Amino acid sequence: MYGGSRLQRGKANGLGGPPMNVENSLENGKANIGIFRSLPWWAILLAGLFVFLLSAGIRLFPLLTAPPKVSPDALEYLNIARHLDRGEGLVISIKAHMFDQEPVVRSTIGDRCFLYPAAVAAGLLLFPKSDDLLVARSVNLIFSSLAVTVSLFLFAGLFGWRVGGLAAILVAVNPTMVKNGIEPLSDQLFLLLALSALLLYTAQDTEHTLARWSPAAAGVVCALAQLTRPVGVVLLAVLLVGYLLRKRRRAAGWMMLGFLIVMSPYFWANWRQHGSPFYSVSAYNYTVGHYREGTWYGLDREQLSPWQFVSRNHQRVLKLVERKFVDNSKVVLNQLEPLLLFVLLLPRGAFRNSRGALIGYASLNFIAYSLSWAPVGAPRFLLPSYLLPIPFLLEAAARPRWMRLRKAGSFLLATAFVLAAGNSLVQDAVSYSRSFAAGKPTRFTEAYQQAALWLERETAPNEIVASNNPWEVNYRSNRPAVICPVFSKEEQIGPFLKRHEVRTVILFATSQDPRAEMLTTPAGREEVRLVSDAATDDLPLLIYRTTHESR
Repeated sequence: MYGGSRLQRGKANGLGGPPMNVENSLENGKANIGIFRSLPWWAILLAGLFVFLLSAGIRLFPLLTAPPKVSPDALEYLNIARHLDRGEGLVISIKAHMFDQEPVVRSTIGDRCFLYPAAVAAGLLLFPKSDDLLVARSVNLIFSSLAVTVSLFLFAGLFGWRVGGLAAILVAVNPTMVKNGIEPLSDQLFLLLALSALLLYTAQDTEHTLARWSPAAAGVVCALAQLTRPVGVVLLAVLLVGYLLRKRRRAAGWMMLGFLIVMSPYFWANWRQHGSPFYSVSAYNYTVGHYREGTWYGLDREQLSPWQFVSRNHQRVLKLVERKFVDNSKVVLNQLEPLLLFVLLLPRGAFRNSRGALIGYASLNFIAYSLSWAPVGAPRFLLPSYLLPIPFLLEAAARPRWMRLRKAGSFLLATAFVLAAGNSLVQDAVSYSRSFAAGKPTRFTEAYQQAALWLERETAPNEIVASNNPWEVNYRSNRPAVICPVFSKEEQIGPFLKRHEVRTVILFATSQDPRAEMLTTPAGREEVRLVSDAATDDLPLLIYRTTHESR
């Protein structure tokens, strides 16, 4: 493939002869390529198994001992998984936004990515008597540990076993990885797929027979990533540009073919349901200034396209994007803080060829989330942006660009690893201790439980409930739930209840809540009646039934 005898190729790839100069090896794009041939297959498997078990062990302790943290996103994924487990197909029955006219019980196509819920549903089928939240968290633990294992193979293939192994351990103990690794969210599955796609992309620099199939396989994995999180297309774009820049048009074509084979059924279903193969509710991120403008405060708002919203509010959007860039930069810098000093020691050509895809994807992922100004940011969104630079910084410590520091490379590498690992472990301990305070029952906990008991006793399983917290209502009672918005005028109450076929309204609030005050107006009393007034400062709970039995 590269020409020359087998011995010459082996020496060029670092498999024989004297050690290569790192700068020359980076320039010709073959640094550490073929590293897996330097160890027997059983040693490679043992290394992967060790990292997997290390990662799983770190996550297993908080999984079994710390209170679970359940977010609205997690409960929506769990809702989809429950429908799949019951054989009802790709259905979601929580509607937490006012961005479209879809019913409360609707298809997930174009609304929520379904690959992670499908994996949770498989876990529920295998362990039908287990707690569904525990199953979802355990599935995520497995995905997180597999992602760390794939990072080992990816980093070792590009940077060698010493740097790659230490980088994988830092990924395993990263505080966001540990915390998010036991939350029922899709980030860990997405990270696993992203790292796998990058690993397949780097296979183009090997002479292995399977390398010819790696572009198509990378396309398939990118499609699976797209079905896991809506930013999977960013990964596809990075790899596509990488192939084209390296003048491998055939590989780019095979990758796109693999992507389209997997995504075609989804595009067809999306077109049949919404009139466009690319429709996504996620576009709302670009039609409001803050996500609340389309949820609790989204009733009867003007429906704008992203272009219309930006053109009308360009100054506000610029300020929001600027603030998001600053906030995300702080997250990345905080995660890489102990290693940032070694940026000054990066060798020349550190980002060339296959390595460039890692930094390219880390950067583009950062930009994509920074341009999404409406949602509240979270460190888990930026996992690729601060995990992928780790091996570059470790290599800078091990092989500094200045010759005077070369002899101290091992010492610098050990120092960098100890500082980074120590910082992560301290943050892990702090996060673990804080989880107990965050997991303590609040004044709303009893209200959630009382509401669920009332719904199970007084309503049919398919009756739709409107609530200011539809996620907890659905999770605890299995009733379809829609978000109850803040009404700006009493004339909005009736049309909202009729359009969503609501039979019950549950407010986790006191009578001073603006929604509760609006329901006491003449128009409100015509639509609903108060059936349970248990609201106190310690038990915020108001339950209403609609006055019309059939809607």
